[in-house]
Amino acid sequence: MSTFSSPRVRAPKPGIFSQQTLLILVGQDRTPFHVHPTTLAKTGFFEVHGHPPTAAEKEHRLQLGRASATLGMGTPPTELKQEPGRSRSSSRSSTVNAEQRSPINAASNSTLEDYHLVNHVFEPAAFEVIVKWLYNQPPGVPGNRGQCKTLLRAYALALQYSIDGLQDAIVENFRIYHQDFDLNFDDLVWFINRFGDDLSYRAVPMVIYLADQTAYELTTHGYDKFVAKNQFFQRFLTTGDRPLRAIIFEALVNLARAPQAVDPATGPNRWSVAGSTNNRSQPPTDEMEVIEID
Repeated sequence: MSTFSSPRVRAPKPGIFSQQTLLILVGQDRTPFHVHPTTLAKTGFFEVHGHPPTAAEKEHRLQLGRASATLGMGTPPTELKQEPGRSRSSSRSSTVNAEQRSPINAASNSTLEDYHLVNHVFEPAAFEVIVKWLYNQPPGVPGNRGQCKTLLRAYALALQYSIDGLQDAIVENFRIYHQDFDLNFDDLVWFINRFGDDLSYRAVPMVIYLADQTAYELTTHGYDKFVAKNQFFQRFLTTGDRPLRAIIFEALVNLARAPQAVDPATGPNRWSVAGSTNNRSQPPTDEMEVIEID
């Protein structure tokens, strides 16, 4: 298994086998996860969301909630963030059904959370992929569209938290999935939309892989058949000004230059994080195990 990048933010002092964990609530349903701070410190989690609140800060928030309830105002609602960050909520954790719990996300309803993560990427199923990976449980190969979407969200989180090994594992799972199922172009569009105006996605291995798979299926299935299954693709080509079109065009050119077309889903895996800073100037062939990418 690939190792994580070295931590750049110090975690609280308890050791890795300490019972002390951070309570992280995910999504509007506030699904709870308990994670050791030293485990999170192996990722970029604290760089993204900041240090966890101190015991004094949590006690202050708890007292504010109790005071509000005493005055008949009820517990203040949790602020739902549109961007990742720490919760400033004064509320307690909401009740979660027993069937929603698991060994890695069982939580006490009386414990004030350390973080509440809410936006379009922070769905509980995707965050569970992150937590399981941190505790040595790799993700499985998706079997349907819903699982593909969950893995894409998990990849977006792994990218944000600099978890290189998980990014590589998810790309490989998509490659295995595409050996049996055709690509859905909406996956690529959804993913790049997460970046807004930030063009750094052009060097993201998942983006490059999906673009290469798009080029391969366009050339092998034909334009009409591809568009019949991906109706948005035609509008994507003819309207707006999307930089992603240059990536797809580059993938088509590389495929045209290759002596023989190689299915990205079955050929050598060229979409690792470690290789994403290299030069992507050579077309793929059966003989090449590594293609440099920019």
